[in-house]
Amino acid sequence: MLRFLLSLLVFISLTASELKETYVKTDETSLFCRFGGKGSPIIVIHGGPGLTQDYLLPYMAKLADNHEVVFYNQRGCGESTGEISSSSINVANFMKDLEAVQNAFGFKKATIIGHSWGGFLAMKYAITHPERIDKLVLITSMAHSSDSYKLVDASWNRNMAPYINELNAISDTIAFKEGDPDTHIRYYQIIFATYFHNPQDVSKLQLSMSSSAFLNAKEEQRLFKQEVREPGYDLSDDLKKLNLPTLIIHGSSDITPPSVAEEMHRLIPQSTYVLLKDCGHFPYIEKPAEFFNTISPFINDV
Repeated sequence: MLRFLLSLLVFISLTASELKETYVKTDETSLFCRFGGKGSPIIVIHGGPGLTQDYLLPYMAKLADNHEVVFYNQRGCGESTGEISSSSINVANFMKDLEAVQNAFGFKKATIIGHSWGGFLAMKYAITHPERIDKLVLITSMAHSSDSYKLVDASWNRNMAPYINELNAISDTIAFKEGDPDTHIRYYQIIFATYFHNPQDVSKLQLSMSSSAFLNAKEEQRLFKQEVREPGYDLSDDLKKLNLPTLIIHGSSDITPPSVAEEMHRLIPQSTYVLLKDCGHFPYIEKPAEFFNTISPFINDV
């Protein structure tokens, strides 16, 4: 009963948070942002590559209860503009875009929260601009190195093995190739159901995007695989030098094995590591009370 009441309180708080909308312009793109709340600033980086902030909402809007929070769509994602090419969609530009968002809202320093692929971008931003960050939060983050990502690949292949024929059949349809939203949502739901400890919770995940956004997402995934994963990467040495309070939240059933998150914790000197049991890739959905009871004291502490 207590767990139900805590979850209900989280839900009530979320529905009370109203976010405004705006665009932040960079030299060549317009980044769609939702923002709201008052207090110390937070910028939230969504996962993907190619998804949008929508899948974080409404749940993560609870952060606006005590903070000024900004969610933004990465370039080429959802309502954000940006040429879908290697000259535009690359990590260097994503760093510039994040800095542009921070400048546009007048945040000299901010807490940076990254989920999944957004965790990789958050780590890169912390390495590039540590002076602009108050605190760093990594939620079921992408692996910090190619060697660690091999464990994720192996986990992904095991999880998808029962569904690979179904996924291939969907991706071969004309509807999928033309970006039909319902077809793409069905495709992503099959994949993301395996990311949850309880697969039926995938129904709580907001995956709605336009046809062009789904097609862009597919191409962004290809471009980042080409830039980051295929050449290989390793943030280990840079993470050892970070001098930032860092919170690492991971799920025991996540697609990324907990050992990867534990290694990040060992690398980052001022890090705190919390493993949520019976929880997968989306802890703000699966374990909302435990998640916010973990993150709130960290980001509220001065």
